[in-house]
Amino acid sequence: MGNDASKKLENDIVIKWKKDQNQSPFVAREGQTVAVCKSDMYIFGGVVFMKDMHDEIGRDTETNDLLVYNVVTSKWYKEEPESGWPSQRSGACMASVDDCLFLFGGLNQHSGWMNDMFVFNTSTKKWRELKAPNCPSPRDKALAISVGSQIYLFGGFGPVNEDEILPAGNPLPDDSEGDSSEYEDVADDEVQVMRGQNGANFTWSNQLFVFDTVKETWSLIKPCGTDLPSPRAAHCLEYIKDKAGNGWLVVFGGRDCESRQNDMWKYSLEENKWTCCQCYGCPPQPRSFHASAAVGSRLIIHGGRGVNNQHFDDFNIFDIDTNQWLQPAICDELPSPPSMGLHSMCFINDFIILFGGSSDLDPATGTCTTFYNELYRIRAEDVETGGALQCIEKEESGSMPDALNLKANQNIESSHKVLQ
Repeated sequence: MGNDASKKLENDIVIKWKKDQNQSPFVAREGQTVAVCKSDMYIFGGVVFMKDMHDEIGRDTETNDLLVYNVVTSKWYKEEPESGWPSQRSGACMASVDDCLFLFGGLNQHSGWMNDMFVFNTSTKKWRELKAPNCPSPRDKALAISVGSQIYLFGGFGPVNEDEILPAGNPLPDDSEGDSSEYEDVADDEVQVMRGQNGANFTWSNQLFVFDTVKETWSLIKPCGTDLPSPRAAHCLEYIKDKAGNGWLVVFGGRDCESRQNDMWKYSLEENKWTCCQCYGCPPQPRSFHASAAVGSRLIIHGGRGVNNQHFDDFNIFDIDTNQWLQPAICDELPSPPSMGLHSMCFINDFIILFGGSSDLDPATGTCTTFYNELYRIRAEDVETGGALQCIEKEESGSMPDALNLKANQNIESSHKVLQ
């Protein structure tokens, strides 16, 4: 939807990955959430694979680790738990404002979906639980991003409030149906949690919330118009400013009630309106669980899980000023990240950092069998420098032609019910 994938756009961008020699000393993980504060990347939670002398097979379990990586020194350390620490979870979302990290929601296979919220002060090293009214319903695989002192949260997957009318979504199929393919992004142990939630139905969300970190209050945004992204989870959400100074929330892909998607949406903070982008070039294949970061007026997408449960290792750039998708060259002489999903990416101190993730999905359990602990980086200028070697010619009227005319060498929702 909204994409003209007629041709890859030739470009002069070259990505040079560098594998950090200081690999994380902590256990590999997937489904963690990441936020940046100053020169530190903070990593919370996720799923880790645990095996000890009493457990020959091993098992996946959620964690509530708070790991820290300093991009200047390339050193790792771990904050030690204390009273008031958030519980174990995966699929949570986290955003930073000044010296504080704000953590929301997630899933624990034993206790279910959550909508609690915590703030971690990176100076005092203390967690505090926030009891803010009108919070989003319990959910995981939602995304959050900070803009000034505001935190925007979009999407997610979780239990339905019976008192609230939702956009199109699907209840959990009965055991007798024998087909849970519509929940292909939900692992087998998560399905068991769903079946144990007192017969509740579950759905994806396309709600957009904003959290005021000064007043510590949630508000549900009601966008103008009827054009909205479909309810979804495991998408990407970033904040980008175009060269004209307009601020946009951008959403790409994710899983909705039909399938994995590759549509691109922009939300205008100034106009309070969603727009489905008419994109040019070759968009990434439909996917969920991909990693993203915003660099200048560009969005970058790496990896993710496709419609056939395959994992990608591709690198895609979306330029918000031209609405172009670009696939840069990757330097083959340097080690680059493997095909993966459920990993993290962030922009920090002129670098793009990629960490963690998993691959090799086991269809029988709905879980991945290979976990990654490596950290890769590229320079942000590699992404910001260069562009398409072709432009899209406009007709004299200024409207866009039906087909691309390429010329070389021109620069051109969701309950408010807390799970018991």
